[in-house]
Amino acid sequence: MSPVILSAAGVALVLDDSGPGLPRVRHFGAGLGRVDGPGLLPAVASLGSAPPLLPAQGDGWYGRPGLSGVRDGEHWPVRWTVESLETESGAGGGTVTVTAADGRAGLRLVSELVMDAGGLVSMRHTLTNTAASPYRVGGLVCALPVPG
Repeated sequence: MSPVILSAAGVALVLDDSGPGLPRVRHFGAGLGRVDGPGLLPAVASLGSAPPLLPAQGDGWYGRPGLSGVRDGEHWPVRWTVESLETESGAGGGTVTVTAADGRAGLRLVSELVMDAGGLVSMRHTLTNTAASPYRVGGLVCALPVPG
């Protein structure tokens, strides 16, 4: 797959959707100028590890998880499988919507990132319990890496 790029007003956000799991943030910072999508990902990937849109222990993340919660007193790492990734581009910026699920955990996640014409990025997660038993959310965090 090609990287997903949102760009406006000298700011770029590059997502690596090559899997497994949720797309990873490969770059968030200064604009990249004219880039070749397929050639960009190997170059940006060489920068090192990149957090997924919702960091979790199952992704090898050792920081605070993006989602915490319990079902019937049990807690285990969620392993997301992307069901769809939709992009919409505008005159400046655009939108990326990722839908993912973990059938074992009984959870579905929709993550939406919007870059406006000024380069400002907003992010929203919507979590749905798809299982019969209740799921108690302890936290659901929207976070992007700070540009260096």
